[in-house]
Amino acid sequence: MIQNYPLFVTLVIAAIFSPGPAVVLAMSNGFRYGTQKAIVGILGNVTALFVLGILSISGMGLLITTSPISFCFSMSCSPDN
Repeated sequence: MIQNYPLFVTLVIAAIFSPGPAVVLAMSNGFRYGTQKAIVGILGNVTALFVLGILSISGMGLLITTSPISFCFSMSCSPDN
């Protein structure tokens, strides 16, 4: 396991410092249409990420409250175990 650690750290650093598709889209829109139009796209992206986060949290909350067995199964299938 420890022999893969330098590779893991390198990939994590590369992922952190590389721009994602939302950043590339915001930069492209900023260059093409100006700052005001780019801000609309940025706000749309932030709103979409917020909605996806809320849906994810509520889905896991629903899973926990309705079926503890399913929740335990989902936890045992997680990559952290």
